[in-house]
Amino acid sequence: MNQQPSANHDAIPTTDRPWSPIPTSDPDAYLIPADAADRDHLVAALHLAVQATHRDLGCPACAESACTTAQHQPRLEQVRAWRTLADGIGRLPTLTGDEPMIRFDPQACRTWLDQGAARRAGIDEGFNSDAFTIAAGLEELLYLLHHEAAQHVWCTVAHLDDVEIWRTADSHGVDGGGILTADLTYMGTLVRLASLHQGSDEFTNDPTVRGVDAAVQALGHVARTNREYANLRRATGHPLTRTDTTADSDTGGVYTVVGVWLGDQPVPVGVIAGAHEVSGGDEGEHFPEGVWATSVTAADDHQAERDAIEQMRDDDA
Repeated sequence: MNQQPSANHDAIPTTDRPWSPIPTSDPDAYLIPADAADRDHLVAALHLAVQATHRDLGCPACAESACTTAQHQPRLEQVRAWRTLADGIGRLPTLTGDEPMIRFDPQACRTWLDQGAARRAGIDEGFNSDAFTIAAGLEELLYLLHHEAAQHVWCTVAHLDDVEIWRTADSHGVDGGGILTADLTYMGTLVRLASLHQGSDEFTNDPTVRGVDAAVQALGHVARTNREYANLRRATGHPLTRTDTTADSDTGGVYTVVGVWLGDQPVPVGVIAGAHEVSGGDEGEHFPEGVWATSVTAADDHQAERDAIEQMRDDDA
């Protein structure tokens, strides 16, 4: 349903919340979880709000940005803020669904280590998972990667500031493991992503691997923090489509949709991947017309909702 802006200018949303200005010198350092179409919709909504404000004020001077009427100034300040925001959003980079946070080149890494980085980081034959030395060595390697601009091992997105490992210990002392973190600017805010605890034996594929070979494998393991990055973008609405998120599941395209009856119409309230038995729930206190659940086969959860509605309508008929 298309909704037109209200003629009452008080209905146009305003906010007193602080916001971070979008950088103009380095727009690639700012990330917004929206594809090109979403970005265009945001810009269009801001322009529509500006037009509605000018129409409601009914002041030709306001439309020319030349109004000096004191009562109009708060609204004009909002208009200027909307225009600035629309301009900034229009210049933000768009993102592809498969953009990794870190691009890691194992062969370039081996060359880099052989040409002196291993010596500078203290990587020798004692660098292996059995000796519990990998986490400590990774601290040095990640420091070098972050500060050596000429290296071609480790290419990151512009808004990623740093990747670190935080060594862990148990009741017996240092356990050789750690937690990986990545600091990045996301939607104008500094965000720290963290992995689950990584045991000492998780950085290489064999405990006998040591030295440079172990360092290459360990850095490749660190680069897998790309998974946390993808999860962040998915959770905040970046269009890694819901189809993509379930493509690797073994549910066979089956979804269980649960909902309620309102006004003799089935209203879905949740979709679960896979076929599930559903029981209990509201007994009529809050939804006197009843609740329902059904399983359907669909391409994604959006289609599952639509198919479930049709199925429940047919069953009710």
